[in-house]
Amino acid sequence: MYSQYLVDDDAGIAEIVRGARRVVILGAKGEDEAADAAFIVPEFLRRQGLEIVPVPVGAGHPEEMFGARTAAGLADVPRPVDVVDVFRRSQEVERHVEELKALKPGCVWMQLGIRNDRAAEALARAKIRVVQDRCLMEAFRSHVLGR
Repeated sequence: MYSQYLVDDDAGIAEIVRGARRVVILGAKGEDEAADAAFIVPEFLRRQGLEIVPVPVGAGHPEEMFGARTAAGLADVPRPVDVVDVFRRSQEVERHVEELKALKPGCVWMQLGIRNDRAAEALARAKIRVVQDRCLMEAFRSHVLGR
């Protein structure tokens, strides 16, 4: 049964955010896009002491973001990974499923506004926890900082 890996309850969310140490940001944005959530969320998490591994998508990204070297793709990310925070359009998430399964993170977290049930099911069947359509920064504030 894979449904236990589809996390949508406060206890499961709290467990994920409290256990997060290394967070991969798939679709990270640089300082030139500082108003974008794909910059705001990882910068906030970095300031809270989490290790951020940026994986920008597309050409022309900096070699370093959030004080860390960027990874060219998910295959280049150092392991283990607690959370992959996804900043991709909902319809684009499926193209990353095989790489995400190979990475074997503790959780794939699709940011607020991002939902892809087919990708979520495929990841859950691979025994990877999946959160959809939630803000990791807000969950961290709520469950770790108590705000």
